[in-house]
Amino acid sequence: MCDLHSDMVMTIDGIPTTKLPRAVVDVASTFRAHRLDALLDRVTITDRRTSIGPIERTMRRSNAHGRRGIGTLRQLLDERATADESPRSIAEQVVDELLSGSRTLPEPVPEFPLPGWESGSAFVDRAWPDAMLILEIDSRTWHSREKDMTKDRARDRSAAKAGWQTIRIMYSELRDEPQASVADIDQTYRTRVAQLAV
Repeated sequence: MCDLHSDMVMTIDGIPTTKLPRAVVDVASTFRAHRLDALLDRVTITDRRTSIGPIERTMRRSNAHGRRGIGTLRQLLDERATADESPRSIAEQVVDELLSGSRTLPEPVPEFPLPGWESGSAFVDRAWPDAMLILEIDSRTWHSREKDMTKDRARDRSAAKAGWQTIRIMYSELRDEPQASVADIDQTYRTRVAQLAV
């Protein structure tokens, strides 16, 4: 499956090339941690050519499974985002404001019961029952995500067995690339509605 999306590419002097966030994700597989760390400082702080959110969004949309260096990149991004972490209530408020500005997405159901879950009560952040689509907003640090990954995967599998799809999105993506993040959610919603109509 190709994971190089058209919005990750631009043309310079007639030559197609990847945009900076995708280039950072790509070089993570060849750069050592200290060099990748220096690159992130250069592009996000020194030159201010991009920010953490676009790199995280690109990493999420790329086929990161099994790609060398992705764990290191995730950790380095997380260390930079820690100072900007938002309390959960603020992250959910931001996503609600962004979703309410969409002209095509219907209003989601907040704190929807987790489909298929049999281990007590559990809820998802936002859901669109008509599309059997779940949105989870992740504002946890990398270390917390690592700790809770097993639980998150169990929750996602529970929903999937019941026929639901889960989108997980980082708060930094919503903060740094709000329109692109909402566009991802909107496209997934429309795809799900079309699939369920067949």
